Amino acid sequence: PKHKRAHNINVASLNLKGIIRQQMVLDNIRKVITTLNSGVGAHDRRLILVVGTFVLSCLCVYNILTPKSLGLIRQSDYALAKTQSLGFFDNISRKDWDLMRKRVRERQNHNDKILGQRSKVLWMEVPNAWYQNNWEPDFSCKHERRIGGLGDGPKWVCDPHRIVRASQERQEKGGNGCLVYSFGSYGDIRFEQSLLEFFGPDHPCEIHVFDSDFSYADVKLPPHIIHHTWGLENSMEASNKRNFMSFQETVESLGHRNRVIDILKVDCEKCEWDTYKDWFDAPVTFMQLLVEVHGSPPVANDFFETLQRHNFVTFHKEANTHFAAGRCQEYAFLKLSPDFFS
Repeated sequence: PKHKRAHNINVASLNLKGIIRQQMVLDNIRKVITTLNSGVGAHDRRLILVVGTFVLSCLCVYNILTPKSLGLIRQSDYALAKTQSLGFFDNISRKDWDLMRKRVRERQNHNDKILGQRSKVLWMEVPNAWYQNNWEPDFSCKHERRIGGLGDGPKWVCDPHRIVRASQERQEKGGNGCLVYSFGSYGDIRFEQSLLEFFGPDHPCEIHVFDSDFSYADVKLPPHIIHHTWGLENSMEASNKRNFMSFQETVESLGHRNRVIDILKVDCEKCEWDTYKDWFDAPVTFMQLLVEVHGSPPVANDFFETLQRHNFVTFHKEANTHFAAGRCQEYAFLKLSPDFFS
C-alpha cells in the first residue's frame, strides 16, 4: 500500500541521514587518533585503538537500530491521537493527548459555581452577559491560525496545515479531496481566498460559497472558488423561494453525498439557530465548524449541546466587539472520535 511505501521511504531517509552523521563523526575521530598517535607511546596507542574501536562499534550499532526503532516508538506514541482525531493529529504524544482528554472531561459548560444551577438560562436576554458565563472552549489547537487577516470576516482554523495532509491521505484511500462550504460571505471572500493561498497551488481545495442576496458579478473569483446563488433555510419549514435550500438539499444538489467537508463556515445572520439540526441530518461529515452566532435565543443551549453530542470540541471563542458589543460570538469547533470522550 502507498502509506507503507511512504513509511519505508521515510525510514530509508532516516537511515541515510544517520549514516552521513556517523561518517562525519568517524572522520573527526580519525583526526583525533592521528593527532594523538604523533605524541604518545606504544602502550597509549594501543589503549587509544581499543577505545576507538569500541566507540566505532557502538556508533555502528546505533546507526543500524536507532532510526527505525525510534520511528516505530514515535508512531506508537502518536497512534492514539491520530485514531481519536479521525486522522487529523499525527504527531501528538500519548502524554499530551491524555491531558487534552482530561481537560474535556473536566470542562464546565456553565458558571454554576457562581451563578447557581440555573446559570445556563440566566442572562439569556442579555447575550454578552450570557456568553461570558457559558460555553467556553475546552480544547486547544497548537497551530491554529486566523485565516483572512484581521477584522470581521476572517476565521480561526485549527492547524490548517494538517488539512492538506489529512485530505491527501483521504484521497489515497479513495475518498474526496479538500472540500469547504462557506455560507454567508456577502462578497467578502478574504477567508476563502486566504485559505487557498495558505494551502498553495500544489494543494488545491474545492471551496463552495453560498450567498442568496449578494451578486458576485463584480467579484473576480479565483479558481477553485465556486459561487452558488442560494442561502440556507430550515428543512422543516422549507419555503418556495428559489434562492434558498436546506443543507440536505445543498449536499444532494452538488452531488456530495458521503463526502467529508473539511471546513463548514456559517455566518448567515441568525440562520444558524434555524438550520443547525439539518447539519447533522445531511449525508456528509464535516470536520471543522466555524460559525458566528447571533444573540442567545432559547435554543442556544441546545445548539451547543447538539454539537457536543456529535463529538465536537470547542477550540476557539471570540466576541464580536466591533459591530455587536459581544452580542455575537465567533465559535470554532473540531470533530473527534467518540472514543476520545470515553
